[in-house]
Amino acid sequence: MATYDLAMKLDRSMPIHKLPTFPCALSWADAEKVAASDRTLTVRLMMDADMESLSTRWEPVYHYGVTTEVDDSGTPVFHDYPHGSVDAAAGVLECPLSPGTQYIQVHRDGGMVRDWRAGAPLPAQIIWSKAKVCAFLVVQVE
Repeated sequence: MATYDLAMKLDRSMPIHKLPTFPCALSWADAEKVAASDRTLTVRLMMDADMESLSTRWEPVYHYGVTTEVDDSGTPVFHDYPHGSVDAAAGVLECPLSPGTQYIQVHRDGGMVRDWRAGAPLPAQIIWSKAKVCAFLVVQVE
């Protein structure tokens, strides 16, 4: 059984221009890639303490989807996403694999306090925004 550490990254829901020190995952072009010969991949979902501190309202689970299907442009297609969830405290996803290319998408939702709207500061106001981190993994199974 192979193991892979997959780091969670900011997605479009968070103000990337205001958080430039964090890694971003905006599309499948940012996907991590791994080759495996085993039929099971253990994916350890990693979220460092700095990213964890961005929200006090992280959901206690990671949601995920796994697919082998792609559209005409080569973008993975996930039907009925998410396909499941795993406990965030453990952060371990067991993926059964089949030969070929597998696409794994993971996200975790939360909320963050902000003091701006549409890029303009709002003094003395606090607004809760949705926050989400995600990760993309392409697994080539021999």
